[in-house]
Amino acid sequence: MIVLDFVEVTLTSGVSGDHRGKPGTRQVTVLEQQAWEATCLELDEFYFGLQEKLEASWRGGVTCRVIRPGMIYLENEVSMTDDKD
Repeated sequence: MIVLDFVEVTLTSGVSGDHRGKPGTRQVTVLEQQAWEATCLELDEFYFGLQEKLEASWRGGVTCRVIRPGMIYLENEVSMTDDKD
């Protein structure tokens, strides 16, 4: 995983420059850092060493489809909808 300060997202390829980008429902993965860190700590209590393994690739998040192209900056607020269109 690469953490970016900003990125352009498009309707056709999701994250600009992503060689795997294509139209569809899984163009972008959204992670909330605080929630991710809390989950890792909680899981690590039950499975020692799990936090270290998960942090290496930041597994998790929600996959999304781009509905409006533009620039996204680190710390921007995003919203999700269950619109299936």
